[in-house]
Amino acid sequence: MLSLRPFVLTDVNVARTWLDDDDSSRFLAGVAGNVRASMDRQIGHLDGSLPPIAARLHRWIALHDGEPCGVMWCDEYLHVSPLSAKIAYVINPAFRGQRLCTPMLLAVMEDLALVRVWIAYADPANTASVACLRRAGFTQFGSDQGQTVYRLQR
Repeated sequence: MLSLRPFVLTDVNVARTWLDDDDSSRFLAGVAGNVRASMDRQIGHLDGSLPPIAARLHRWIALHDGEPCGVMWCDEYLHVSPLSAKIAYVINPAFRGQRLCTPMLLAVMEDLALVRVWIAYADPANTASVACLRRAGFTQFGSDQGQTVYRLQR
C-alpha cells in the first residue's frame, strides 16, 4: 500500500543518500546542485530560519507498506494563473523498478487538486522517469539545460 506523509527534518539525511546513489547522481548531474539547494531551502523553512517565499513548498516522503520508498517535492507557484506547480522526485534505490513512481505522482497531484498545470523535468536517458511521467499523463513540452520538460494540464 502506498501513502504519503509530510517530509520532516529527520528525513533529510535519508533523502540525501538516495540523491547520492550512482543512478540518481548520473541522471541529476546537471541539476543536482538545484536539488540539494531545494532541500537546503526546505530545511530552512522547516526550522524557521528562512522567510516565506512566493512559492508554497510541499515535500512528502512516500511510503510503501510503511517503508520509505521515495521523496516528492513540489513548488506551487502562488502568483501564476492557472495555478501551477513544478514537481520532482527521487526513488529509494531499493524500490526502483517496482513502478511506484507513477502512483506517487498521482497521489501528490490528488493532494494538490487545485493545481491545474504541472511541470516536471527528466533526463531523456532516464527511461524509467520518462515512462513514469508519461503513465501519469505528462507530455513532452520542451527542453531546458539538457533536461526534457514535461507538462500536464488539467
